[in-house]
Amino acid sequence: MTIRYSGFFGCLFLLLSPNYVAADNPRSTLEQWLETRRVESRERADWAVERELLNDSKQFLDAERERLKELLVELAERQDAVQSERMELGAELEAIHATAIIIESALPELEQQLLRLAKGFPNPLREQVGPLLRRVPVNSQSTHLGIAERLQNIVGILGETDKFNGTLTLTREIRDEADSDIPSGEVRTLYIGLSMAYFIDGSGRHAGMGFPGPDGWQWQSADAHSTAIRELMDDYEGSGNIRLVRLPAELRNLLD
Repeated sequence: MTIRYSGFFGCLFLLLSPNYVAADNPRSTLEQWLETRRVESRERADWAVERELLNDSKQFLDAERERLKELLVELAERQDAVQSERMELGAELEAIHATAIIIESALPELEQQLLRLAKGFPNPLREQVGPLLRRVPVNSQSTHLGIAERLQNIVGILGETDKFNGTLTLTREIRDEADSDIPSGEVRTLYIGLSMAYFIDGSGRHAGMGFPGPDGWQWQSADAHSTAIRELMDDYEGSGNIRLVRLPAELRNLLD
């Protein structure tokens, strides 16, 4: 019995001995070492990727910072330009406002002068500027038109008047001078600008001359010069003849 117990305790001693436990450590240690290397390799790979991402991010942020710096400089320059332009526009607006005040104060007198002047317009010119002339207010206090439109009417009328005054205008019109010795009927009239005009009737016997006046054109008979006036009309209309025509002339001004 003693020997049997001794063998049992001897086996138990071997199993609990440190030398026996150490026999299994190399494999476990190797596995732990391999696992450590795998973790280290994975962390190194992750770190390499993160480092590359960080470098790329740094380059992008550096480039973006430079771009933002350039943009800030550009915006500052634009702001200076806008500020300068705003000041210039402000000065222009002040000048325009001052000019508008001057024009507005002068418009009533200009319109009245134009209406007085228009009384001496010949019929062809009155028909031409009639739509604009009807828009010129007789009373500037009761008009609904703005300054720009009123000024545009004046400029338009004066422009057409100046054009008419610089050319010869041949028209056919009805002459009906009840208080004169001029026969009524259709006549050819040649206006020499706004200074004077000649007319001849269809028969070629009755002729006359016209001059501007403060209340309209004044006409007078010139039958003694009917032949010369008729030749003037024919040559102007293109009869094919070019002749030297002698006619009396008297130049007058609308304001005379």
